[in-house]
Amino acid sequence: MRVSALIAFSASCLGITASASPSFKLFSPKPNCPPQSANPWQQRAILADFVEAFFVEQNATKAILNHIAEDYIQHNPGALSGRQNALDALVPFLSLPGVNLTVLRQGFENNLAFIHSRLDIDGVAQPTAIVDIFRFNGTCIVEHWDVVQARDPNSINPLALF
Repeated sequence: MRVSALIAFSASCLGITASASPSFKLFSPKPNCPPQSANPWQQRAILADFVEAFFVEQNATKAILNHIAEDYIQHNPGALSGRQNALDALVPFLSLPGVNLTVLRQGFENNLAFIHSRLDIDGVAQPTAIVDIFRFNGTCIVEHWDVVQARDPNSINPLALF
């Protein structure tokens, strides 16, 4: 009895670990929006799926349609709120040849996720540092803030942005 309980516990831990992996599909392929209830482990798995689609595959359509609310709130002063506006802005940008995003750090706590990434564009001498902050409502990303920093060629600080 004790051995079978230990095996069951180990299997459940493996399931939790697998749910944090972007290759593990915790939910059905249907979009995560409108929001459904989700615990923090599920939200981390959803974040991993979003990161894989948007930053690794650079498939903005897949990432946005599956993870962004229709009434998504956007705080970037150069962009409009709403899922369709995100699609209109990001799909063409990520489709450009020579655009490369690299995730450097990420985290999730209390319905907020952050992603620190590096943006390289062919023909642009210096990369750009980006920090995206996303607020979740259950399974769905409902709000976004970002900070974008390019290295000034006259920078007095010798340290790299990364």
